[in-house]
Amino acid sequence: MKRHGIPDYDRKFAFLWTKQSGKCAVSGKQLGGNHRVELHHVIANDKPNRKLYPHYLHSVWNLVAVNQGPHDNEPLPKKPPYYEVAQAEDILVQMPGAQWKMTMAEALKAGMMI
Repeated sequence: MKRHGIPDYDRKFAFLWTKQSGKCAVSGKQLGGNHRVELHHVIANDKPNRKLYPHYLHSVWNLVAVNQGPHDNEPLPKKPPYYEVAQAEDILVQMPGAQWKMTMAEALKAGMMI
């Protein structure tokens, strides 16, 4: 299923829920409750980024599950440097399944050996 322009939304949602132990990536509070849960792009889902990073942008490396509303006034997760995003994009082009098997940091370290 594709929601909010994110391919394979349900699988990514379930993966991130588990990875984050059911906690909001911003507030650290339990996901859900009185709030709608959404997937948030760390690197913005805008036209330039869709062109530069089509594989990375909607990968689980760039998505976090957050409670809608409360996270609006909290600091968002730190963005990785764009040179790392470009390297991650290359890795995802070569190995699309890497996002499910390792973290971005692990992939970057492994990618340097490719």
